[in-house]
Amino acid sequence: MDIMQFCEKVGKSLALRMGDTATVNTEKVLKNNGVTLHGVSVMEKGCNIAVNIYLDDLYLQYIQGKQFGGIVEEAYRGWQENRKQEKVDMGFFLDYGQVKNRVCYKVIGLESNMELLERVPHVPFLDMAAVFYCDVPEAETGMAATVLIRNSHLEMWGITKKELYGDAKRNTPGIRPPRLQPVREILQELAGEAAGIADLMLEDMPAMYVLGNGNRMFGAAAMLYEGILEDVSEILGDGFLLLPSSIHEVILVPAGDAEMCGEMVHSINAAQVPEEEILTNSVYRFSRENKKLEKVL
Repeated sequence: MDIMQFCEKVGKSLALRMGDTATVNTEKVLKNNGVTLHGVSVMEKGCNIAVNIYLDDLYLQYIQGKQFGGIVEEAYRGWQENRKQEKVDMGFFLDYGQVKNRVCYKVIGLESNMELLERVPHVPFLDMAAVFYCDVPEAETGMAATVLIRNSHLEMWGITKKELYGDAKRNTPGIRPPRLQPVREILQELAGEAAGIADLMLEDMPAMYVLGNGNRMFGAAAMLYEGILEDVSEILGDGFLLLPSSIHEVILVPAGDAEMCGEMVHSINAAQVPEEEILTNSVYRFSRENKKLEKVL
């Protein structure tokens, strides 16, 4: 039984258990970096938001011997924990006049997302691409969420990619305000009671900074904010290097050995960053004279 057959079987079992109170459909969702998640969506009567239950981990447990009945029970609990009791009003999404002040951008890898980029408006940037999403505040719907904007949405709204990009460029720094923090400070916070020992360990560490945003989500996009890298060059000097830590943040270091930094990026991406959150394996350098970021490795 392959994973889609497994999802269909779980879906049928859930549908039988829920009766006519909900509709269950099999789902295959393409995420960042070609990561594909498999599962089912459950839409209760009277609701306009479906609950997605991803079954990839449960499928691995099934092929390793877990009983199917236990699988269905765990999927059912997952639905109960994530279901919305009240109808969520997403009607605003049909009207771009109500969406335009919520539009933001994030950056993802270009080469690793070619299939996804065929379906969504995007702006290439070096070996990355800016893609767009609608920020949905928790206060308005009862659930904080982001909705990836697709080509079909532009057709529905009757707008161009240029308009979308202009709105996102204006909105993103306000909705996702930039945050520049020294790595030393972050490590000292993590050290807690061992701060004294951490101080000794960090004594010879070169100046390094993490650039992200105050929301700690999609913060690598802060590298595109107007003037932000020029400001960093006042601290780190011209020609500083930018290392992509993830789609959520980047690391900024003084000019140095790009090859060694590249090895570090590869190592961290392979061992510590979830596949869906990897940005690129590249190293970039900022030129204050040209006010440009360039790929150097």
